[in-house]
Amino acid sequence: MKKEIKENKEKKRKNQEPTFLQKKAFMKFAEKMKNNEKIVMGKIMKEAGYKEGTARRPGVLTKSKSWKQLLEKYLPDEKLLQEHKKITLQDKDKQAKMKAIHEAYKLKDKFPREKIDLTSGGKPIPLLARAKKLQNFKGKKKK
Repeated sequence: MKKEIKENKEKKRKNQEPTFLQKKAFMKFAEKMKNNEKIVMGKIMKEAGYKEGTARRPGVLTKSKSWKQLLEKYLPDEKLLQEHKKITLQDKDKQAKMKAIHEAYKLKDKFPREKIDLTSGGKPIPLLARAKKLQNFKGKKKK
């Protein structure tokens, strides 16, 4: 019985529209981007009406399907790329605009996070191999 209820809730969530608070937070986010202001998601969430505890965990909002829908609807990749190209050809106020674009890319999870190749030509880096050995050595207990 509980399993059926959980499955029904999941089905409802898949096609769910963004909530009023999510839309309000997105509009504040877009406004800050437009004005080249610093974007602090926790602060934006508080301004939109989220409770203090929720605002301390912005991932609750930014990782939600509804937020991603809003990003895709209002900041499609094609639009970001066009704006990025325009900015690279301009001379004035590049830095502020690039920060806004950078933030949009981050929110859309377009930056590789911790996907750094720590090899050199497919071979382990000696310093890292040595550090790993030392770490394993320290973990062993004396008998």
